[in-house]
Amino acid sequence: MARIERGDRVPGIPLVERLFAALGLQIAVTAEELDSHLDARMDALAARSLDDRIDELGLDQLLNRLGDLPHLLTGSTAALLQGAPVPADAVEIAVRWGDSARFTAWLEAAYGQRWNARWREFGGLYPAPEKPGEHYWSTRYGKIRAQMCDELPEAIEVRHGNRSYRVVPLGHGGADRPAGR
Repeated sequence: MARIERGDRVPGIPLVERLFAALGLQIAVTAEELDSHLDARMDALAARSLDDRIDELGLDQLLNRLGDLPHLLTGSTAALLQGAPVPADAVEIAVRWGDSARFTAWLEAAYGQRWNARWREFGGLYPAPEKPGEHYWSTRYGKIRAQMCDELPEAIEVRHGNRSYRVVPLGHGGADRPAGR
């Protein structure tokens, strides 16, 4: 066991079976349709109310805090508001490069920690979108992803409850990051 734990030895199937048997377990190999877990997850998401999903995402709180920063909802957030049963783990917005200084100031005021892919955690990187790195932050109001663009794409208005949301319509590519940035 010590040699396996140190990485000095790679166990074969017979040894793994004996180790599992000693724990009162057995190895089982099954086959299932490719991506079948995605269908089950989408069914579970479709069964939840839009209000619950908006609350869980912290969408309204984050949008209220963005204030007058020009933006559009895009990606999974826009799809969610248009009725698609997709997972949304962060509020996704499009922001113009011309507003990046205002967006950086907002991120700093919201204690934004940028996703550091090297460390696989938030923090350790300057939050400004112009700096290299994924446009993904954790803030005091929730997680946010940004697509930076020269101009905001065309939007539609989606109403839910007593609130209007400006979103990129489903089926549109949305904001593209221009080359060289």
